[in-house]
Amino acid sequence: QAVIDAGLIPPLVEILRTADMRTKKEACWAISNASSGGEYRPDQIKYLVQCGCIKPLCDLIQQTDPRMTMVALDCLEHILMVGERDKQQTDNMNVYALDIELAGGMYAIEQLQDHQDRDVYNKAFKIIEDYFSADEQELAEADGMDHAEDENQGQLAMPENVQAPQGGFNFGQ
Repeated sequence: QAVIDAGLIPPLVEILRTADMRTKKEACWAISNASSGGEYRPDQIKYLVQCGCIKPLCDLIQQTDPRMTMVALDCLEHILMVGERDKQQTDNMNVYALDIELAGGMYAIEQLQDHQDRDVYNKAFKIIEDYFSADEQELAEADGMDHAEDENQGQLAMPENVQAPQGGFNFGQ
């Protein structure tokens, strides 16, 4: 809280965006420490997000130091926890998960599921499972397709009301 009260979060976020890697690591530690109480102080997390920390954290998880990747993932997970808690106020949507996805973070986290470090892999898997796995089902519902597996055949089922165009298909021939 003292870091927030002193007005240090905006400069720390700027350091995360623009500084050399060694300085970014220090800024990431400070932001992670500020986020660690987020479960009990969601206002701190909301302030971190308001200051723009999501994109630089998403960028940071893509670097090679597994320890720093874990620190950034922990911070993103704290942010996602608060977003999950606030879903009732945001049309049952975790707005921070959407922010992370728009910042390229979901893709970066998915890529970490192939990471050599077991802790990074486990953390990435947990975050995807806990906060992003429902996205696929929501997309299926939004596009009108039934992407659920057919229980009897183990194949994807197509909606019954889909019809071929009159005159067949034309593939530009």
